[in-house]
Amino acid sequence: MTTSSDKNKDQMSFDKIVNISDLSFDSLISQISDYAIFILDAEGQIKSWNKGAERIKGYTAAEVIGKHFSVFFSKEDQATSLPAQLLEKARKEGRAEHEGWRFAKYDDKFWAGVVITSINDKDGNHIGFIKITRDLSERMAAEKTISEYERDLSNQATKTDNVSNLYKTFVNEVDDYSIIMLNTNGIIIDWNKGAHKLKGYTADEIIGRHFSVFYPEEERKALIPETLLKQAETMGRATSEGWRIKKDGTKFWANVVITALRNELTGELNGYAKVTRDMTKEKEEEMNATSSLV
Repeated sequence: MTTSSDKNKDQMSFDKIVNISDLSFDSLISQISDYAIFILDAEGQIKSWNKGAERIKGYTAAEVIGKHFSVFFSKEDQATSLPAQLLEKARKEGRAEHEGWRFAKYDDKFWAGVVITSINDKDGNHIGFIKITRDLSERMAAEKTISEYERDLSNQATKTDNVSNLYKTFVNEVDDYSIIMLNTNGIIIDWNKGAHKLKGYTADEIIGRHFSVFYPEEERKALIPETLLKQAETMGRATSEGWRIKKDGTKFWANVVITALRNELTGELNGYAKVTRDMTKEKEEEMNATSSLV
């Protein structure tokens, strides 16, 4: 059983290596290798840019920061004001989701899954947006359906106090993805609303526990969680899919990416970022389709 003393000990030992208030959120965004994540101001102008976005869209930070995010949309979508409509929906409802063709540099076209989340300051004033883009081209082309094709992310090109604060707000507030921080031993040290929504635990209930709590007993006995951490430490990242366990004991099919977070100067392992997506619906559809062929 994890005690309050154990929890504080793990937190303190990690804090010696990494400044949680500054580095953890920046490291999470900069080193996870799965999504293009960047900040827009209230008008849709791009304020930050990471290497995941650069890889998917082809633009460097210098080329794209300051431009309106509509640059990635087709001329037809721009003519119908789709970018503005998505921002307005996110502003009014908290978020907007969309899938469609987007254009990278040199007019390279890719199928994108997009979530735009509205960001408010502590007084409730709207100040901008976080935009997450997934390149869904691979399975779109192969199966003519939603792809889970992933692209690498790395360090965001520019860092200011304002951008860092917005990233912190993003990690805490976005509920489309479970995003958690682990220390080097796999102990949970940070927990966002998406993790609460997906897995059922509040931050107070889960911080300080080992992330293997989400795995079925047979996978814990087989040391699957530890194996994934070792793979991420060695290779930089580890991916897996499988059934995971919520607080109430129910199962969900998860797509998981664990990324090793390292000190940029020394290369020392600081911990891990873990992103989980609920793929239960897709898994059930796949199982139903398979069973219908039997």
